[in-house]
Order: sequence, then structure tokens, then C-alpha cells
Amino acid sequence: MQNLFKLSATLCSALLLSACDPAFQTTAQKCAQGQELEIVIPVADPKYQVLVDADEYELYMRESIEVMTPTTSLSVEQQEAKTFLDQQIVSFLAYEKSGDSVTGARNPLDFLEALINTTDPDLEIEAFVLAKRQLAEGIAEDDDFCSFRNENVRLVNSSDSSDAAYAIVTMSYSPFTRIVSQEIVASENRDDLNDLSPISLQSVPFVGSHKTSPGKFKAVGFPNLEQRALTTNNPEQFASFDFVGNKFNFDEEFFELRYVDQFCNVGEGSDTSTWEDCSNGETTRTPQRTECTHEADKVEVNNFHLNASYPAAKRLRVEVDYSDDNLAEVRFYASNYVSAIEDEDGNTVEDPTGCEITAIREARNSNTDIPVADPNYDNVYQTDSNGNAIADGNGDLIIETPATPIFTYQGTVSAIRN
Repeated sequence: MQNLFKLSATLCSALLLSACDPAFQTTAQKCAQGQELEIVIPVADPKYQVLVDADEYELYMRESIEVMTPTTSLSVEQQEAKTFLDQQIVSFLAYEKSGDSVTGARNPLDFLEALINTTDPDLEIEAFVLAKRQLAEGIAEDDDFCSFRNENVRLVNSSDSSDAAYAIVTMSYSPFTRIVSQEIVASENRDDLNDLSPISLQSVPFVGSHKTSPGKFKAVGFPNLEQRALTTNNPEQFASFDFVGNKFNFDEEFFELRYVDQFCNVGEGSDTSTWEDCSNGETTRTPQRTECTHEADKVEVNNFHLNASYPAAKRLRVEVDYSDDNLAEVRFYASNYVSAIEDEDGNTVEDPTGCEITAIREARNSNTDIPVADPNYDNVYQTDSNGNAIADGNGDLIIETPATPIFTYQGTVSAIRN
């Protein structure tokens, strides 16, 4: 990041002039100043490098990674699972360690967040400086929504100015919810950012966000966050890696890795029988319903080897506990399927295709499914007479039977940051 520099004087001047434009009167209008301008950010080698302790910025997952360091020896299977998780963190987000300490990361989310919140005048991006200042003013006025959304952030290689990635940065404050939020969406492919519906976000390579209260927001520097989260998706779009950091609200943070099956060749229309088969060598799913035999050799099975007990897992969740009762406890959960439902005979069908779901519903003469929870992954929630989950006074679903972790160990309490 040492080679980063401020945006051109032309861009800065345009932003400052817009701030003086008499057309910008309301809080909402003031907050939106400069969001239509292109922001070009040079990226030096090593690409997206962010080092710890160089500024106020705190890497997304640094604390949880260091807290996950075991204080006692793990069994062979436990260590295998822990090593696998460490490899996924490196694979998806390029976190770097020295011993048990995180030293830095190389990914667009940490890179952009570090720039947005830097206190170094040699590294700051003027457009982000002004956006945060406008947001602070909107919070102070507290009379309208304040939103800055720039869809023209371009990351370029500093060596030859070629495009490295594209991003959308959103900062907002709602006087009704009293929440200050920020979202970053990034991809090497600009087309990935054209349609950001909830469904399309499942395929965007990098999505990061954080929330805090107005009193904890900082116009300069990194705020004291109440929640942050990120999602990364692999290029083939069958694997996703999530992190949710919410220790201030829920006393825990967690990682989640998920693999899903997918049709090898998606054809035109909804008739899957016309879609092409998978190539030789790919492991395919055997249809679980006679009504769906036409899907044979068309659906690729995706899974990962977690350890000897889970050689073909599809879900992994790791929780880091920050509560006083279980301080720094680390819990691993695993499942061999993403979802499962009961058929008309009470049998479990794992990861059913759309065809299989339809066939089971018709056989059961019902428009709803009977989900099957994995006891080593899924919580079972209390439901009413209609089968709907019941929430408590805070809006949280009431757990009837909590999932049982496949193993638990004591992490490093001294790595917790207050």
C-alpha cells in the first residue's frame, strides 16, 4: 500500500466544487455528492497487500484467526479439520501468518476498507475522505437518509494501468434505524456488478459489509464496529466462504464454508432433460426419484475432505465464542449435505434437485417440504401449530435443540481485543 497515492487534482476539485453547488441543499443531496465520479485506485505488487498494525484498520478476520489458536494439543482428526480451515482462509482471502499471529492479507475487501479508513494522508483517497465527512455531517443533522453509493470504483495495476478489478462502495445512515453501514462489492469482471439482486450477489467474488451506531462512527479512521461480514465465491460458483463478526451483539463470530451441487451444462429453458451431460471424469449425482432419471450424468457433486470422519463434506461452520461463560471456546460443525427433505415414505433425500422436490411434493400432495436437520450442523427451532418458527421478544428464533459440534477446544483468550 506504500505506493498508493491520492486521486488526481481534477477529481478532487470536481468534488469540492460540487460541495459548493447551491443545488445541494438537503441532507440526502449533500451525502450523495461525488458518487457519480470515477475513482481510480492504483494497486501495487503484491496485489491488495494490507499489513497489520500499519494504521487503525483491523483486518476482517484477524482476531478470530488468532483466538482459534488452540491452547492444548488437538487430536489427529481435529488438527486435520483445523488445518483445512486455515487453508480455506488462505485460498479465499489470502491471509498471511507468522506463527500464530496474522501479519496481513491480500484481497480486495480488506484492501479497500483499509483505504477508506486510513489516517495516513499519503494513502487516503480524497473521494472517500469527503464521503465519510458528508456521512458524519448527515449523522449530525439526523433529519434524513444519508447515502453515498459510487458504482465507478476501478482498481488498476500500478505497473501498466491495466484494470485489476472493479468495485461498488456504499456508505449510508438511517435516522430511523440509527444504523451506520458500509458495503463493498468487488470483482475482476465488471459485468458481475451490473445486477446486484440478492440472487446475483451469491455469485459475486467479494462482498463485505459492516454496521455500527452513530456514536461509534468516525469521520477519520476506523470506527468501533458492532457487526461486520464478508462473503467470497469461487469462480466456478459452487463454493462460498463466509465470515460474520458480531461479538459485540451476539458474543460470537463464525466462519462458514459451503459447497453445492450444480448442473454441469445449463441449457436453455427449464427442461433439464435437454441439457448436456457432464464431461468424463466428473462425479455426478444419481437421481433419487424415478421421475428424474433424465438428470443422470447431468449434476456434478461438489464436496471437500475435512478429515477422516468427513471425507465428503459439504458444509463447515466454525464458531468462536466471546461470551463470559465460554470465553474463546472454538466449535467445529460439519455436514455431508447442504439441505435435505423427507419423501412420502419418511426417507431422507439429500440435496434434492428441483425435479426431485417437485416429485416429492406431488407424492405427498403438499406444496411445502419437510426439512431434515443435520444434528451436527443445524439448530432445531421451536415452531407453532402451522410449523412456523417462533421468535422471542428480541425477534430471534427460539432454539429447541441446538446443533452438536463435531468437536470443541479451548482457544487463546489473550488474543481477544477489547
